[in-house]
Amino acid sequence: MDHLDIPPSCQPNAMTVPFLGLAPVYDRKGFEGFPERHGFDKDKLLSLRKSSGETWIDGKVYASAWVESFLQEWLWFGMLHEFELFCGLEMNRDDYIRSDYTGKESSRIINTTPLFPYLRAVVIDHLIRRGVPLDLQVGDWVNVKVSEQKDLTSVKRYGPFEVYESLGNLEYIIGAAETMPVNVLLLERAMDDKNFSNTSMPANEITKIPLQVLSQALAMSRLLTPKLRRIEPSGGDPLNLLLTEEPDPERFLSCLQEVHRITNILLTYNESADEEPAVRLEVAVSIDILCSSLDNASDCFMKKPEDNRTLGTVSNTYAGSFRKMMQSRNWCLARVAEFGGDFISFYVLSLLPSYESFSHWNCDAIRCLERVKELELLSYEHRPTCDGKCCKVVFDEQQLIDILHEGGIAGVRSIRDHSGAIGYQVIDVTNKRYIAISHVWSHGLGNPVENALPICQIEHLFRLVTAIGGDDVHLWIDTISVPIEPEYKRIAISRLRKVYTEARWVLVIDRHLEQVGSHWLEMQLQLLASEWLKRLWTLQEMRLASDLLIQFNHRAISVAELLGTQLHDQDLFSKVQKELRDRITTRFTKQQDPKQDFRHLMLDLSHRSVTVPSDEAICIATLLGLALEDFHPIPTMVDIYRSSMTLPIEILFAGGTRLKDPGLRWAPSTLLEHPIYDYNFYGDKYATLIPTGLLLCADCIFFDQDFDLKLIDRINGDLYCVCCTGGVKFGVLNTDLDVMSEFRHFQSAALLIGGNLRDSRQYLWKAVLISDLAEEAGVFSGHFRTHLEVVSEACFAEKGDVRFMPSLSSMTRHHVNGSFRLQQAFCVD
Repeated sequence: MDHLDIPPSCQPNAMTVPFLGLAPVYDRKGFEGFPERHGFDKDKLLSLRKSSGETWIDGKVYASAWVESFLQEWLWFGMLHEFELFCGLEMNRDDYIRSDYTGKESSRIINTTPLFPYLRAVVIDHLIRRGVPLDLQVGDWVNVKVSEQKDLTSVKRYGPFEVYESLGNLEYIIGAAETMPVNVLLLERAMDDKNFSNTSMPANEITKIPLQVLSQALAMSRLLTPKLRRIEPSGGDPLNLLLTEEPDPERFLSCLQEVHRITNILLTYNESADEEPAVRLEVAVSIDILCSSLDNASDCFMKKPEDNRTLGTVSNTYAGSFRKMMQSRNWCLARVAEFGGDFISFYVLSLLPSYESFSHWNCDAIRCLERVKELELLSYEHRPTCDGKCCKVVFDEQQLIDILHEGGIAGVRSIRDHSGAIGYQVIDVTNKRYIAISHVWSHGLGNPVENALPICQIEHLFRLVTAIGGDDVHLWIDTISVPIEPEYKRIAISRLRKVYTEARWVLVIDRHLEQVGSHWLEMQLQLLASEWLKRLWTLQEMRLASDLLIQFNHRAISVAELLGTQLHDQDLFSKVQKELRDRITTRFTKQQDPKQDFRHLMLDLSHRSVTVPSDEAICIATLLGLALEDFHPIPTMVDIYRSSMTLPIEILFAGGTRLKDPGLRWAPSTLLEHPIYDYNFYGDKYATLIPTGLLLCADCIFFDQDFDLKLIDRINGDLYCVCCTGGVKFGVLNTDLDVMSEFRHFQSAALLIGGNLRDSRQYLWKAVLISDLAEEAGVFSGHFRTHLEVVSEACFAEKGDVRFMPSLSSMTRHHVNGSFRLQQAFCVD
């Protein structure tokens, strides 16, 4: 997969894909029908079973290596040929196979490097066919016809403009009439002005234009409704653009979907029956990566349907294999569980080094089981380059307390004595330039018993901050600046908002990130997978910072700089950069709307953890701008909810344990460590908290009679089929077994649905069961009981489509009657 942008640190883990070369060469007669042209029935071919080096197809035995080679010819080279047909330019198959001399013996492997020159040729070909003047020269005159709908008063209709820059302005010339005043980019001249330069662009200059620029030019020429015309100053026939029709994407997109479907089938096998996948993992991965790459590359010159979803999400088989690869390199699954995206993103993520020194095989996707669970067990560590014998520097706690009494911020500065020796002194850094450190306590900079750190750590911290702010910058770190004594610790914590908002910079220090090199892709991926981003306290430090810097191995980099990374040609084959930019923007963008802020807060907290559970409410209160002094002794989750009268409706549908306080028995007891799929965001729908419960409107299903609900699971449990008025049916699944053990018999019950029951595109909804309903003034009040899932009839009907949830077909079914209503008002306790 040579065409992908793989960071240097990942390259040792990248897959090398063998060219098998045992089966007949792909015949270039079309993807459909290739198996039949060689005597195979496609359906029987896809039902093959492989074991002990042999493969059975329709009762016949074949050498497994030959069958695997046949599948590679059909799926990999066949898909490549379909792309060739779609693009309209011939390619050489032999270019995509090369010799590999890295092993003990030479072998042949798949080579995707030629995709770059081929895509460049295709883009240039499409530009030429559209009449885009690639040979524009300095001094050439251009006529721009402005669309009737555009109000660009600075552009004369059909007015002439002279090109004053070559090459790089190609994309702007094409896009100008649609996006900006043309005279910003082109020099306006009168038609009879003869005093213009006629310096020609070298003939080979087109080969130096970045592929990204060419592809953007082509995209703009596709979207442009006005026409761009080139004329001679003396007059002449203009050259009109947009002369060709869009390529028909139907066959190409259909092949992409079919190849993706087939590879998922081929990777499915029965391990208990001593079966093996039909193709090895690296061959299957190469096929799906090729599909994803060609799908992305085709965006350069093809407008796809808006509802087009060519390739689905990464299958469980792939996801499981990639995660095992990561676990073998000491990754904790909780750090990477939220990553999804397209196939290429998942593959590149799986190659990352963890920079972790111990195994996380026992951790799950929700929480790290290797993390220190008690604050008292944490202690500082020496730097890896230190022999562990350097002395520690202990700071006077009373000095910290005195500064707090004066309303100041206790920081540290480095000083030199008369002999030139460096020392460290606690001072009030209010109104001074200081850098606040945001770190993970378990990474060696925490100390729960005294305000002290080893000299090797302090020297390292000052090396980092002076590299950013110079020799006169000061340091603030909670380990040193927050007193240990509980009363004054509480005061210091209540002022953390001031500390981080007034810091000139906030510097993120994570022991894993400090080992990450300068490749933009690894920096972004490692940041999103960092332990720093998974801890609770770092959320407020990140949100409150006016200028946040991330310390990597070579230097500290701002989030804005990470987001400003330039596009590379490799990005045409992958959506990795766009996905990473979107994720980083979501994580690090501050919300101004208080309602949206709580919604984003829920999302940010869902993948974070904390050592001391009571810290959660303290941190949330700080983020919400609540004065900690108003709570005694500290805020609780009850206080958080009561202080937020308007809440996102999806909070009701989040799983986990609930509070036991009247009026809040619907409320999650914690917002930390929730699976990301716990939150299906419902746009701008909100609920109002009143003393008796949560007031909201939701689609719902009322049950017509009382019933006993058994413990249900997706594998061997029961399915409740609810037949509603009008013959509409829904299935009900339980997802919260712990809560269900407390309640079995329900009277006067209803299901509140998280989403729109009338949405035909959905087949699964989150739901909440409430019972003991009482109506007053059109509002139904009831008690929260448990979380359930509701599925559409298509998932469990005898002749329905069971592909979404095949396990439902084997469940014991119970039938109950009900009725559904849209946007009914409820008050849930």
